[in-house]
Amino acid sequence: MDPIQTVANLIVEGYVVIVAFILGWIIPRGNNLRRVQLFLLSKLHDFFAFEEERLQKKVNATKAKIRK
Repeated sequence: MDPIQTVANLIVEGYVVIVAFILGWIIPRGNNLRRVQLFLLSKLHDFFAFEEERLQKKVNATKAKIRK
């Protein structure tokens, strides 16, 4: 393999390791992690519950039109 390509790959891998280390340091732990997960999961649950309700209304409206 080309030596320049090898050096470029090592530099990129070095930057990836540094960024991953910084992100790992920033990510919350313990109770903070649990709060973040609970917040995100509750928002996700609310979104899917709303979508299910919206789809159910469309299904009922379609059924009502078909029955007429």
